[in-house]
Amino acid sequence: MNESGLSTRTNRVYQEKRLRFFMINSTIIYILTYLLTYLEFQIITLFFAWMVGIRGYIYYYEISYAVPTCWSVAKIIFVTAAGPFGLILTAILILAFLRRSWPELSPYYKLFFLWTGFHCFNFFMGGIISGTITGIGYGYAIDYLLGRPLFLYVFLDLIILIVLIIFGYNYTGPFMGASPSIFWGKEEKNRSKYLLFTGVFSWLIGSVFLFLLKYPDNDPQQVSIVLHDSLLLITMGCIVTAMLFNKRYFPLDLKVSTTEKERKIHWKFAISTIILLIIFRLLLTRSFYSIFV
Repeated sequence: MNESGLSTRTNRVYQEKRLRFFMINSTIIYILTYLLTYLEFQIITLFFAWMVGIRGYIYYYEISYAVPTCWSVAKIIFVTAAGPFGLILTAILILAFLRRSWPELSPYYKLFFLWTGFHCFNFFMGGIISGTITGIGYGYAIDYLLGRPLFLYVFLDLIILIVLIIFGYNYTGPFMGASPSIFWGKEEKNRSKYLLFTGVFSWLIGSVFLFLLKYPDNDPQQVSIVLHDSLLLITMGCIVTAMLFNKRYFPLDLKVSTTEKERKIHWKFAISTIILLIIFRLLLTRSFYSIFV
């Protein structure tokens, strides 16, 4: 084997090892951004409930409302639609900020904002699918606005799935552009492997982790909440897997710092995720709230 071939092979072996760390960091950021998005969703919902005189508590798996609570149709639509609309606004603002600030951001911060935008968009769009299937969450507002005609719900859900796929397909470029290594953007087979590891595998691993993390330790007030939130994790897969089918070449950032190229675990994101997991899983529980009641 000539020197050039040996050098290429050595570089590929090195990049394959680096890809594992890219996947780990992407999974960490996926989990972190999901938790931040979920908490924003719950806080917005709880705030709007408080505005109309409804009291509730945020648990790590649902909002539990005080019983008895005087709900009206207007209050149901107002409260249950607040979270999704708050998040779609957040998605628009984050993705607009990302577009404007792209050159100044390091690769993993680009990935942080991308995953956050994906989650916010999915909580709105995917929330329609999970809501129409389970009849809870966003589904309450949809039920009261549209009734429950099966054919309309099936048609609506198919349209939303197409929107999620198109969204993911169109964001393949920015997702590739968040790579700390230009090696994975040079050839189509490299791009597919990078998207598989840092997109699909990070989504799968992160979603299984989140499902186990959020599984209720008590009987939830809304019995379908586990199915509802699981469907949200599944609809995120439409966004992620759609990127695998975009075969276009995307120009990558050639100004990646040496620190980012050689980084293994991104400890800032890892530590932030651990802290948020502790707050999320240990404090947002019935036993913690019982201290104050």
